[in-house]
Amino acid sequence: MTHLSPCIYLFLLLFGVHAVAMAQNTFERAYGGERFDSGSQVLETADGGFIVLGTTRSVSNDTTDAWVVRTDAKGDTLWTKTYGGNKWDSGIALQPGSDGGYVLVLSSNSVSDNYDILLIKIDEQGGTVWSKVYGGPQTDYPHAMASTNEGGYVILAHTLSFGMGSLDYYLLKVDQKGDSLWSRTYGGVGSDWGGTVQQTADGGYILSGDTQSFGDEDGDVYLVKTDAAGDTLWTRTYGGAGRDRAYNVQQTRDNGYLVVGYTEGLGAAEENGLIIKTDAAGEMEWTQVINGDKNCRLLHARELSLDDYLVAGSAYVNEEKDYDAYLLRLDGSGSPVWTRYFGGTKYDQADFVGQTSDGGFVFVGGTESFGPDKGYEMYLVKTDGDGNATDIDERPTVPSTVLLHQNYPNPFNPTTTIRFELPRPMNTSLVVTDALGREVARLSDQAHSRAGTHSLQFDATGIPSGVYLYRLETEDAVLVRKLMLIR
Repeated sequence: MTHLSPCIYLFLLLFGVHAVAMAQNTFERAYGGERFDSGSQVLETADGGFIVLGTTRSVSNDTTDAWVVRTDAKGDTLWTKTYGGNKWDSGIALQPGSDGGYVLVLSSNSVSDNYDILLIKIDEQGGTVWSKVYGGPQTDYPHAMASTNEGGYVILAHTLSFGMGSLDYYLLKVDQKGDSLWSRTYGGVGSDWGGTVQQTADGGYILSGDTQSFGDEDGDVYLVKTDAAGDTLWTRTYGGAGRDRAYNVQQTRDNGYLVVGYTEGLGAAEENGLIIKTDAAGEMEWTQVINGDKNCRLLHARELSLDDYLVAGSAYVNEEKDYDAYLLRLDGSGSPVWTRYFGGTKYDQADFVGQTSDGGFVFVGGTESFGPDKGYEMYLVKTDGDGNATDIDERPTVPSTVLLHQNYPNPFNPTTTIRFELPRPMNTSLVVTDALGREVARLSDQAHSRAGTHSLQFDATGIPSGVYLYRLETEDAVLVRKLMLIR
């Protein structure tokens, strides 16, 4: 056996630690425009980048659309695409497709006069593969989606169309093509709001939200455990006086459950972050009320590799800071390990958090603190394993000169995204021509564009294969790049 000298061993050890640290890329980004934009879920992609689902009023041509943003590992936009009709459509949840691509669940007011569940399958470039609509004669509003062992999906909504009361949990199971397999409702004669769902190790499902049918009349945390067919095995309520609600539940390695949300009755503030750990039967093992006398709301959670936990949401800081996005790491017994706040002087929130392949974390939500005109924007933050990130104010928000980036994907068929950056507000035109300079498409014509990054999509449907040019014309420069369409 070859033995290493202590010096060489120490060098390799330090090099390895340094390499791990360098591999943990961090960033803090805001995406959107002058109207409302927000993020609801983020997944890491195979290339180390991210795909983010949210809702936009800035990018869409109509009222409100679901919005997908695809980024690289540094948070730079590769492409964006909107989904929905001519009314109100919001991006709720995102899952990898069992046969590639991704599946999105939307709340849609564009299909009927009420809100319906809209499921859309997209490919890796954001193109729509199929879409399906579910619901009854009244409102059916989705809040969560989970993949199933069989390659399909379960969607949890609240419903006025079905069930016993004014509002009930509504669980819908579909196959990988979106065809409905069965649906179930849960609740009583009062209002029962279903917030999240996860398939459990035994093939059944765990559902969480709140109930006014059982427990305290103001509303208690409500867990429902079902078998694989959706039939109820047990239910549990938790809480005190005042409203208590669960936004997320995660099965833990010991087959118990971690539940996060908020409580009005168990802490000193109007709203207090609430964490409940139960055993496999739903019996409470411990509970934590978070943030003392300051308002806090917890929206999502993860069990980590050391049998500890990470929770995310928003917490009030002070009158100068308002609410910040909030990450809290807990050990296995519920004791805090570290707390991190993210944001500026206005309202900022983390809606969904995930662990990344480099050992760090990524969360998405919304921010009022960053972006043009301080409007509410999609907020994406990538941290290292200690919850630290490069502050948004530590990087240039605009370039020093006009930049035109290579389109993505390239080659493409039939759509691609063209991205450019501006150092200040100015009028821009973006034109696609053939190799002889003949205009094929005009994506922007003397549009007044804000400083920062812009993305436009080129749809080449009906255009023959070949090499084309795209030209950005501004007051400061005219820039040209090539793109290739392959049928």
